[in-house]
Amino acid sequence: MSRLWQDIKAEKLKNPIFKRYYDFYHSKEEIIETLLAYRKEKSMTQAKFARKAGVSPETIVAFENGLLEAGTSLSSRIVNTIFADRSVNFSDRIINETAVK
Repeated sequence: MSRLWQDIKAEKLKNPIFKRYYDFYHSKEEIIETLLAYRKEKSMTQAKFARKAGVSPETIVAFENGLLEAGTSLSSRIVNTIFADRSVNFSDRIINETAVK
């Protein structure tokens, strides 16, 4: 009998090491999706967003393509730039990469 992904995932998430990795990468994917949606909504280039966030355009390109493991500082800059209009600071919700190690 084949098991559903949800069942397998629930079982795997009981392992604290697997859960830390899952939470970290799931969070990263959400940030990338939010960044892409934000830039599309604002018709904003990667370079313009990078300037607003105080990072290089190459950093945003690499992050959006999943080639860069963003630490807490970069993740906070990205998320806070996106939500600046709403005056919300999400830096405490970003998972520190050291938690995975």
